Amino acid sequence: MSTRALLPVITFLLLAIVGLGLYHLHQQQSVLGLATQRAQHQLDALNQIGYWEQVASASPTYRDAYVQLALLNAQLDNPELARVYFQKAIQLDPNWIIPSPLLPLLP
Repeated sequence: MSTRALLPVITFLLLAIVGLGLYHLHQQQSVLGLATQRAQHQLDALNQIGYWEQVASASPTYRDAYVQLALLNAQLDNPELARVYFQKAIQLDPNWIIPSPLLPLLP
């Protein structure tokens, strides 16, 4: 087989390799994008926790501060701390109608 006959095969193989490399790069960027987005959500939740802790400290009878702390800690996969804040909210307002996202936190 002549070199000229192999040229289309070589071209096809090179294009396939480049295409697969670009696809792999795109997949890596997608995964990194999701990880970055997840990290940003966690950072936002941590910042919000700091805010709501200040609110709870300044107004210890403000039920909604503890509700927010419960939700944010549940979001950050801290169920024990979320339950503590949830119980504090119930203690402050025993007649409170519990929102459905908080029901899994019931002791």
